[in-house]
Amino acid sequence: MRAGRLGIMGILGIGLATAGCGMGSLSSRPAAPPSHERLLPAGMDAGWEGALTILQEAPLRRADPKAGRIETDWIEGWSERSFGYMGLSHRRRARLTVTLTPAGKSIRVAVRAQVEEKPPLGAAGLRWKRIPSDGAAESGFLEALEQHLAATR
Repeated sequence: MRAGRLGIMGILGIGLATAGCGMGSLSSRPAAPPSHERLLPAGMDAGWEGALTILQEAPLRRADPKAGRIETDWIEGWSERSFGYMGLSHRRRARLTVTLTPAGKSIRVAVRAQVEEKPPLGAAGLRWKRIPSDGAAESGFLEALEQHLAATR
């Protein structure tokens, strides 16, 4: 795979496979989501095209270049959480929201992932449950975009 061209399925595959790892907490209050934002040395047009290139395999829910916002639809992945001799596993899905904002001669790119999980059995398996993102999908997207922009300069 060419540098900067890591597909969204690869990015989300890493994120969905590791989402929820180490989620144990002593506090009953959910932790604040980590900030996944980066200032990149590129113009708005180059950043927009780069983001669309990285997300080309993902089903897009909305892409508004004037607002600088891209939202993917749900992308299903796999989970490393399985049990039993049949290897039943939880299903995971995520959707990304990417926001690009001009910042002088650079762009500020913010990424947020919504992650949901569905267990394979029981009543809980009837609906998706929101779980915290571990940040892997967001970080992976930002790294892929940064590499893509560096390769196209």
